[in-house]
Amino acid sequence: MSSDTEDIQFLILLFSLFSVTFPNVIFSFLHQYLRNRKVYLSLMIIVLLLLLFSVFQIDESWKTFQKVNALSPIMIISYLILYKLADHIALKKYNRHMYFSCRISILFKSKESTEQTLLEMLIQILILILSAVIWMLLGSLIFNYF
Repeated sequence: MSSDTEDIQFLILLFSLFSVTFPNVIFSFLHQYLRNRKVYLSLMIIVLLLLLFSVFQIDESWKTFQKVNALSPIMIISYLILYKLADHIALKKYNRHMYFSCRISILFKSKESTEQTLLEMLIQILILILSAVIWMLLGSLIFNYF
């Protein structure tokens, strides 16, 4: 793997990790923007393009963990899909959008985050964990069996 490719893949990995963890844990008010259909679709298109770019960078000589790391945009895609599913559940159950809470920072609390229910908090944690698990499992599955 060349030095440039390593740097690019590392940046894509960092981008994927931070774009999922920061809105979920620190800046919970950013989820309000995901409710906008244009924002959601444009993010999905950008991440799909990032995944395609990352896939074309993969070399056969790489170790499995390097190949899986190259597929880190899958984490963002799964996060976005799980977010939409959770928002749909909240719309059905509470007749409102999903509320995300910021448990770490007292500076970035919103009115919505104070009204979050226990179910929404559990779903928020589950979305964060599941998006990482999906990325790791899908990446390992792709490179171990194909």
